[in-house]
Amino acid sequence: MRSWASRAVVGFVGVVGVLGVLGACRAAAPAAVAPRESEPVASCQVSRPVCDPSVTDATALALVRRRCVGCHAEGGKAEHPLVDPAVLRDERGNLALRIAGCEMPPDDTPLPADERAHLIGWGACAPAETP
Repeated sequence: MRSWASRAVVGFVGVVGVLGVLGACRAAAPAAVAPRESEPVASCQVSRPVCDPSVTDATALALVRRRCVGCHAEGGKAEHPLVDPAVLRDERGNLALRIAGCEMPPDDTPLPADERAHLIGWGACAPAETP
């Protein structure tokens, strides 16, 4: 198993290979969403994932299902569905790195800053992988 640092390097290197795929992935607009206090991120800034244990699995799953289902549902544009709780939990560290590294979501579908912080904080709590 790789460490957080080696996953970060692999994630960065993987950016080069997947940019074309990511550009094609567009999340569907949420249907009938109540007015939100969150404001979309004007432009993504790379950040360091820091664990936020206050974010629950249920909160993360709800955010992914609301914001990412356009690409990450079973049979979606992305090759890796994330709407199953077990799969999402297994991918949480990778998810934190990709969102913090501004790989996801695509530029034209930014996450509101608070939702981005929640997903990064939740994902950063993933247990460290051991060799």
